[in-house]
Amino acid sequence: MLSQQQFSALSTMLKDETAVVLETGKEYLVESRLTCLMHEEGYATLSDLIDAVLLRANPSLNKKVLLALTTNETSFFRDLGAFELLKSKVIPEMLQSRASTRTLTLWSAACSAGQEPYSLAIALRESFPELASWKVKIMASDINPNMVARAARGVYSSLEVNRGLPIQLLLKHFTQQGDDYFVSSEIKSMISFFERNLIADWPPGPVDVLFMRNVLIYFDTDTKRRIFEKVKATLAPDGYLFLGTAETPYRIVEGFSKVMGASNVYQREGAGAQKKGEQPLKV
Repeated sequence: MLSQQQFSALSTMLKDETAVVLETGKEYLVESRLTCLMHEEGYATLSDLIDAVLLRANPSLNKKVLLALTTNETSFFRDLGAFELLKSKVIPEMLQSRASTRTLTLWSAACSAGQEPYSLAIALRESFPELASWKVKIMASDINPNMVARAARGVYSSLEVNRGLPIQLLLKHFTQQGDDYFVSSEIKSMISFFERNLIADWPPGPVDVLFMRNVLIYFDTDTKRRIFEKVKATLAPDGYLFLGTAETPYRIVEGFSKVMGASNVYQREGAGAQKKGEQPLKV
Protein backbone atom coordinates (compact mmCIF):
# COMPACT_ATOMS: atom_id res chain seq x y z
CA MET A 1 0.00 0.00 0.00
CA LEU A 2 1.14 3.51 -0.72
CA SER A 3 0.76 6.18 1.92
CA GLN A 4 -1.28 9.33 1.44
CA GLN A 5 1.96 11.31 1.51
CA GLN A 6 3.38 9.17 -1.31
CA PHE A 7 0.17 9.53 -3.34
CA SER A 8 0.20 13.30 -2.89
CA ALA A 9 3.85 13.59 -3.92
CA LEU A 10 3.34 11.31 -6.91
CA SER A 11 0.29 13.34 -7.96
CA THR A 12 2.35 16.53 -7.82
CA MET A 13 5.08 15.01 -9.95
CA LEU A 14 2.55 13.76 -12.50
CA LYS A 15 0.96 17.20 -12.78
CA ASP A 16 4.34 18.95 -13.07
CA GLU A 17 5.49 16.63 -15.85
CA THR A 18 2.28 15.99 -17.82
CA ALA A 19 -0.38 18.43 -16.45
CA VAL A 20 -2.57 15.40 -15.70
CA VAL A 21 -4.43 15.78 -12.41
CA LEU A 22 -4.60 12.69 -10.21
CA GLU A 23 -7.32 13.46 -7.69
CA THR A 24 -7.71 12.04 -4.21
CA GLY A 25 -9.65 8.81 -4.45
CA LYS A 26 -7.63 7.53 -7.40
CA GLU A 27 -5.20 5.57 -5.22
CA TYR A 28 -6.65 2.39 -6.70
CA LEU A 29 -5.61 3.56 -10.18
CA VAL A 30 -2.02 4.04 -9.06
CA GLU A 31 -1.96 0.58 -7.52
CA SER A 32 -3.50 -1.12 -10.56
CA ARG A 33 -1.28 0.71 -13.08
CA LEU A 34 2.01 0.31 -11.21
CA THR A 35 1.82 -3.22 -9.79
CA CYS A 36 3.10 -4.86 -12.98
CA LEU A 37 5.85 -2.26 -13.30
CA MET A 38 6.82 -2.90 -9.69
CA HIS A 39 7.45 -6.58 -10.48
CA GLU A 40 9.21 -5.80 -13.76
CA GLU A 41 11.61 -3.42 -12.04
CA GLY A 42 12.30 -5.82 -9.15
CA TYR A 43 10.77 -3.88 -6.25
CA ALA A 44 9.32 -5.81 -3.33
CA THR A 45 6.46 -3.41 -2.69
CA LEU A 46 4.65 -0.60 -4.44
CA SER A 47 5.78 1.72 -1.67
CA ASP A 48 9.42 0.91 -2.47
CA LEU A 49 8.86 1.70 -6.16
CA ILE A 50 7.24 5.05 -5.41
CA ASP A 51 9.95 5.99 -2.91
CA ALA A 52 12.54 5.37 -5.64
CA VAL A 53 10.57 7.48 -8.11
CA LEU A 54 10.20 10.36 -5.68
CA LEU A 55 13.98 10.50 -5.24
CA ARG A 56 14.09 11.50 -8.95
CA ALA A 57 17.44 9.75 -9.26
CA ASN A 58 16.41 7.45 -12.13
CA PRO A 59 14.87 9.41 -15.04
CA SER A 60 14.15 6.22 -16.97
CA LEU A 61 12.14 4.74 -14.10
CA ASN A 62 10.30 7.99 -13.55
CA LYS A 63 9.28 8.13 -17.19
CA LYS A 64 7.99 4.55 -17.07
CA VAL A 65 5.86 5.39 -14.03
CA LEU A 66 4.45 8.57 -15.53
CA LEU A 67 3.58 6.83 -18.79
CA ALA A 68 1.91 3.98 -16.89
CA LEU A 69 -0.31 6.51 -15.15
CA THR A 70 -1.54 8.19 -18.35
CA THR A 71 -4.78 6.73 -19.63
CA ASN A 72 -4.70 4.80 -22.92
CA GLU A 73 -8.28 3.77 -23.65
CA THR A 74 -9.87 4.00 -27.07
CA SER A 75 -11.65 2.02 -29.78
CA PHE A 76 -12.36 2.17 -33.49
CA PHE A 77 -15.07 4.70 -34.48
CA ARG A 78 -15.58 5.63 -30.83
CA ASP A 79 -18.71 7.80 -30.38
CA LEU A 80 -20.05 7.08 -33.84
CA GLY A 81 -22.00 10.35 -33.99
CA ALA A 82 -18.75 12.28 -34.39
CA PHE A 83 -17.87 10.30 -37.52
CA GLU A 84 -21.38 10.68 -38.89
CA LEU A 85 -21.10 14.47 -38.51
CA LEU A 86 -17.71 14.36 -40.18
CA LYS A 87 -19.20 12.57 -43.18
CA SER A 88 -22.51 14.43 -43.42
CA LYS A 89 -21.38 18.01 -42.73
CA VAL A 90 -17.73 18.70 -42.04
CA ILE A 91 -15.96 17.11 -44.99
CA PRO A 92 -18.60 18.12 -47.57
CA GLU A 93 -18.10 21.74 -46.43
CA MET A 94 -14.35 21.35 -46.69
CA LEU A 95 -14.63 19.94 -50.21
CA GLN A 96 -16.22 23.21 -51.26
CA SER A 97 -14.20 25.69 -49.21
CA ARG A 98 -10.83 24.11 -50.03
CA ALA A 99 -11.53 23.33 -53.68
CA SER A 100 -8.92 25.84 -54.84
CA THR A 101 -6.08 24.52 -52.68
CA ARG A 102 -7.19 20.87 -52.53
CA THR A 103 -5.54 20.47 -49.14
CA LEU A 104 -6.99 19.13 -45.91
CA THR A 105 -5.34 18.69 -42.51
CA LEU A 106 -6.73 16.64 -39.64
CA TRP A 107 -5.16 16.02 -36.24
CA SER A 108 -5.99 13.27 -33.76
CA ALA A 109 -4.48 14.58 -30.52
CA ALA A 110 -4.00 12.07 -27.68
CA CYS A 111 -4.47 9.24 -30.17
CA SER A 112 -3.44 6.46 -27.75
CA ALA A 113 -2.98 3.18 -29.67
CA GLY A 114 -4.11 4.71 -32.97
CA GLN A 115 -7.68 3.53 -33.43
CA GLU A 116 -8.99 7.09 -33.84
CA PRO A 117 -6.66 8.28 -36.63
CA TYR A 118 -7.09 4.98 -38.47
CA SER A 119 -10.86 5.41 -38.16
CA LEU A 120 -10.53 8.91 -39.63
CA ALA A 121 -8.45 7.64 -42.54
CA ILE A 122 -10.87 4.80 -43.25
CA ALA A 123 -13.87 7.15 -43.08
CA LEU A 124 -12.27 9.53 -45.59
CA ARG A 125 -11.26 6.76 -47.95
CA GLU A 126 -14.67 5.09 -47.81
CA SER A 127 -16.92 8.15 -48.10
CA PHE A 128 -14.84 10.63 -50.11
CA PRO A 129 -12.87 8.88 -52.87
CA GLU A 130 -12.36 12.27 -54.55
CA LEU A 131 -9.89 13.12 -51.76
CA ALA A 132 -7.45 10.65 -53.34
CA SER A 133 -6.30 13.49 -55.61
CA TRP A 134 -6.03 15.98 -52.72
CA LYS A 135 -3.17 16.61 -50.34
CA VAL A 136 -4.69 15.09 -47.21
CA LYS A 137 -2.60 15.16 -44.04
CA ILE A 138 -3.71 13.22 -40.97
CA MET A 139 -1.54 13.86 -37.93
CA ALA A 140 -1.74 11.65 -34.84
CA SER A 141 0.04 12.32 -31.57
CA ASP A 142 0.25 11.07 -28.01
CA ILE A 143 2.32 11.89 -24.95
CA ASN A 144 3.33 8.25 -24.58
CA PRO A 145 6.10 7.20 -27.01
CA ASN A 146 5.19 3.54 -26.51
CA MET A 147 1.66 4.26 -27.69
CA VAL A 148 2.94 6.27 -30.64
CA ALA A 149 5.20 3.40 -31.69
CA ARG A 150 2.40 0.90 -31.29
CA ALA A 151 -0.04 3.06 -33.24
CA ALA A 152 2.45 3.48 -36.07
CA ARG A 153 2.81 -0.31 -36.34
CA GLY A 154 -0.94 -0.62 -36.93
CA VAL A 155 -1.30 -4.10 -35.45
CA TYR A 156 -4.37 -4.97 -33.36
CA SER A 157 -5.78 -7.98 -31.57
CA SER A 158 -9.09 -9.59 -32.42
CA LEU A 159 -10.57 -8.04 -29.28
CA GLU A 160 -9.50 -4.56 -30.39
CA VAL A 161 -10.80 -4.80 -33.96
CA ASN A 162 -14.10 -6.16 -32.65
CA ARG A 163 -14.63 -2.96 -30.66
CA GLY A 164 -16.42 -0.59 -33.04
CA LEU A 165 -15.00 -1.74 -36.38
CA PRO A 166 -17.64 -3.03 -38.83
CA ILE A 167 -16.78 -6.41 -40.31
CA GLN A 168 -16.81 -5.13 -43.91
CA LEU A 169 -14.22 -2.48 -43.05
CA LEU A 170 -12.13 -5.04 -41.19
CA LEU A 171 -12.06 -7.32 -44.21
CA LYS A 172 -11.31 -4.46 -46.61
CA HIS A 173 -8.63 -2.54 -44.73
CA PHE A 174 -6.91 -5.16 -42.53
CA THR A 175 -4.95 -8.33 -43.14
CA GLN A 176 -5.10 -11.14 -40.62
CA GLN A 177 -1.93 -12.94 -39.59
CA GLY A 178 -2.55 -15.46 -36.84
CA ASP A 179 -4.38 -13.69 -34.03
CA ASP A 180 -3.32 -10.22 -35.17
CA TYR A 181 -4.83 -7.80 -37.68
CA PHE A 182 -2.58 -5.45 -39.68
CA VAL A 183 -3.80 -2.11 -41.05
CA SER A 184 -3.33 -1.89 -44.82
CA SER A 185 -0.36 0.06 -46.12
CA GLU A 186 -2.76 2.32 -48.04
CA ILE A 187 -4.44 3.50 -44.82
CA LYS A 188 -1.18 3.69 -42.87
CA SER A 189 0.36 5.93 -45.52
CA MET A 190 -2.29 8.58 -44.83
CA ILE A 191 -1.14 9.17 -41.24
CA SER A 192 1.95 10.61 -39.60
CA PHE A 193 2.46 9.67 -35.93
CA PHE A 194 4.54 11.66 -33.46
CA GLU A 195 5.05 12.17 -29.74
CA ARG A 196 3.57 15.37 -28.32
CA ASN A 197 2.64 16.71 -24.88
CA LEU A 198 -0.38 18.99 -25.31
CA ILE A 199 1.02 21.51 -22.84
CA ALA A 200 4.18 21.85 -24.96
CA ASP A 201 4.57 23.42 -28.41
CA TRP A 202 1.98 22.43 -31.00
CA PRO A 203 2.60 21.62 -34.67
CA PRO A 204 2.05 24.56 -37.03
CA GLY A 205 -1.47 25.18 -38.28
CA PRO A 206 -3.86 25.67 -39.69
CA VAL A 207 -5.63 22.44 -38.75
CA ASP A 208 -9.00 21.96 -40.45
CA VAL A 209 -10.35 19.22 -38.18
CA LEU A 210 -9.04 18.61 -34.67
CA PHE A 211 -10.11 15.53 -32.72
CA MET A 212 -9.08 16.12 -29.11
CA ARG A 213 -11.44 13.81 -27.28
CA ASN A 214 -11.42 12.47 -23.74
CA VAL A 215 -8.13 14.03 -22.73
CA LEU A 216 -9.13 17.40 -21.26
CA ILE A 217 -10.98 15.62 -18.46
CA TYR A 218 -7.60 14.84 -16.90
CA PHE A 219 -6.49 18.48 -16.68
CA ASP A 220 -7.31 21.26 -14.25
CA THR A 221 -9.11 24.42 -15.39
CA ASP A 222 -5.97 26.51 -15.91
CA THR A 223 -4.41 23.84 -18.10
CA LYS A 224 -7.63 23.45 -20.08
CA ARG A 225 -7.64 27.21 -20.67
CA ARG A 226 -4.08 27.12 -21.97
CA ILE A 227 -4.91 24.27 -24.32
CA PHE A 228 -8.05 25.96 -25.64
CA GLU A 229 -5.98 29.06 -26.40
CA LYS A 230 -3.63 26.83 -28.39
CA VAL A 231 -6.64 25.45 -30.25
CA LYS A 232 -7.75 28.96 -31.22
CA ALA A 233 -4.27 29.71 -32.55
CA THR A 234 -4.03 26.44 -34.50
CA LEU A 235 -7.54 25.75 -35.78
CA ALA A 236 -8.44 27.11 -39.22
CA PRO A 237 -10.96 30.00 -39.11
CA ASP A 238 -13.72 27.64 -40.26
CA GLY A 239 -12.19 24.51 -38.72
CA TYR A 240 -13.90 22.05 -36.40
CA LEU A 241 -12.95 20.94 -32.89
CA PHE A 242 -14.28 17.57 -31.75
CA LEU A 243 -14.25 17.04 -27.97
CA GLY A 244 -15.29 14.17 -25.72
CA THR A 245 -18.85 13.98 -24.46
CA ALA A 246 -17.89 15.38 -21.03
CA GLU A 247 -15.68 18.19 -22.37
CA THR A 248 -16.51 21.80 -23.25
CA PRO A 249 -14.87 25.25 -23.40
CA TYR A 250 -17.97 26.61 -21.61
CA ARG A 251 -17.01 28.71 -18.54
CA ILE A 252 -13.33 28.11 -19.30
CA VAL A 253 -12.51 30.28 -22.31
CA GLU A 254 -14.34 32.51 -24.77
CA GLY A 255 -14.08 32.42 -28.53
CA PHE A 256 -15.85 29.15 -29.40
CA SER A 257 -19.29 28.43 -30.81
CA LYS A 258 -21.09 25.15 -30.50
CA VAL A 259 -22.04 23.50 -33.78
CA MET A 260 -25.81 23.30 -34.05
CA GLY A 261 -27.10 19.76 -33.66
CA ALA A 262 -23.84 18.42 -32.23
CA SER A 263 -23.29 17.82 -28.53
CA ASN A 264 -19.52 18.12 -28.42
CA VAL A 265 -18.29 19.84 -31.61
CA TYR A 266 -17.14 23.47 -31.74
CA GLN A 267 -15.82 26.12 -34.08
CA ARG A 268 -14.07 29.40 -33.53
CA GLU A 269 -16.65 32.06 -32.72
CA GLY A 270 -18.39 33.42 -35.80
CA ALA A 271 -17.33 30.64 -38.17
CA GLY A 272 -20.78 29.09 -38.45
CA ALA A 273 -22.51 32.46 -38.90
CA GLN A 274 -20.08 33.51 -41.62
CA LYS A 275 -20.80 30.41 -43.68
CA LYS A 276 -24.48 29.85 -43.15
CA GLY A 277 -25.96 33.08 -41.89
CA GLU A 278 -26.78 31.23 -38.65
CA GLN A 279 -26.54 32.60 -35.14
CA PRO A 280 -23.98 30.37 -33.41
CA LEU A 281 -24.33 29.29 -29.79
CA LYS A 282 -21.49 31.09 -28.03
CA VAL A 283 -19.68 29.44 -25.14
